[in-house]
Amino acid sequence: MGLKQSSKINGRCITMQTAFLAVCLATSLFTSPFTATDLMQPAAAAPRRSDYLAYDRFRTTSEATPAAVEKYKQALTLYDNQDMDGAIVKFQELLKIAPKCAGAYYSMGASYLWNDDYQKALDAFNKGVALAPTDFELRYRRAFAFISLLKYTQAIEDLDIALKMRPERTDAIKLRAKCYLGLKKPDKAAENFGLCIKINPNDSEAYISRAQAYLEQKKFQEALKDTTFMTQKVPDEGLGFFLHGKALMGLKRYKEAATAFDRAISVGTEHSRDCLTMKRECHQLLGKSK
Repeated sequence: MGLKQSSKINGRCITMQTAFLAVCLATSLFTSPFTATDLMQPAAAAPRRSDYLAYDRFRTTSEATPAAVEKYKQALTLYDNQDMDGAIVKFQELLKIAPKCAGAYYSMGASYLWNDDYQKALDAFNKGVALAPTDFELRYRRAFAFISLLKYTQAIEDLDIALKMRPERTDAIKLRAKCYLGLKKPDKAAENFGLCIKINPNDSEAYISRAQAYLEQKKFQEALKDTTFMTQKVPDEGLGFFLHGKALMGLKRYKEAATAFDRAISVGTEHSRDCLTMKRECHQLLGKSK
């Protein structure tokens, strides 16, 4: 799934088109805890598989008259073509015919998210959840609307309920972790990233995100363990070496830290300027001049 590719701001979901890193990582821990990738998920450039599954479920209900099914198809086609205004109109027409169609609220809410109309998105998801309170995808998608409105606590509440239904869904666990970062609770975030690692021991995003959360808490030894894993597992990823260097600096292992920053620059990282600054600081702390 993907939202619009252009970026308006880099902030806490004030708009859905953020310029944040794909795994919510930055030089310091999360200037904003959410990524373009994260926030793109509810409102895809084309409907997600879950949108079509909701459509298929609707077709088996008593409300699925030929006219209602046709409206639903038209709405998803417009959504598929990124005509969100047109899709919203068709979903509204569908709901006049089939007012209990939770799937229409699910996809219509995503259309509003695409248009940066977060309150209307939340209103749509609220109606959908009222009709289908045990629908994982509705809870998950509504969490994004709460996040867009900076309502992290409410988002966590939805994700808690969703994860009771689908505890294996690491995407929801990661989103909950990022909500905790938004609430300035890196310890809780690290716990959630740890849950992802238990489910998938090779989840590189979870390792690197947990390392970032550990760095925020100044738990440098724990961060070093995760970054060591990452630099060995993904030796061509500059971000891993950058965070590795920060952990080593925190442990006052300045010579090793400088080497890690060099490695980050050599394999490529958008933090090159920070790496150079920190490398110089390491040399200064070692009593060397650069």
